[in-house]
Amino acid sequence: MGASIVIGLVLLLGFIGPILPYKEVRYWTCPVSGSTRTEIIWFGHFSDETRTVTALGNWLKHKEPGFEPSWQPLSTTTYFVLGRLYGDMAAPAIYELNPIIDCVVESLTDDQIAGLVAVLRHGSREEQRRVIRETADEFFAKVGPPDVRPLKRSLPATNNPK
Repeated sequence: MGASIVIGLVLLLGFIGPILPYKEVRYWTCPVSGSTRTEIIWFGHFSDETRTVTALGNWLKHKEPGFEPSWQPLSTTTYFVLGRLYGDMAAPAIYELNPIIDCVVESLTDDQIAGLVAVLRHGSREEQRRVIRETADEFFAKVGPPDVRPLKRSLPATNNPK
């Protein structure tokens, strides 16, 4: 009797598991401010949302009190009992600065930030990427490159005698 219950549960999970989502994680970013928003939905009903406001988002809110992020979906991960499904979209140009955006914005003047925002709002994708690259290059030129040293690797021993 116990074995039939186990077999029944295995079959039930085998059929229902792949189609029964228990958690969904949605991730958005604002293509102008670089701020992020994460929403976790449990069992399709209970949700929790977390927002991270960048220094650029704070600058925009200070200069334009009515500014609200225009959320662009970045990824969605759905978790099932027996697996998960992941989908992602193209990231906006500002996302390349994500790990260092606060430091970059703090190093810029108001005029430089205003110019960056203008390109992020109205520039083509190529212009946006170019400006982001130039901004990152200027930032690293000011603060110096990250401390990256090549690893010293020993050569593997060989059995070839000389």
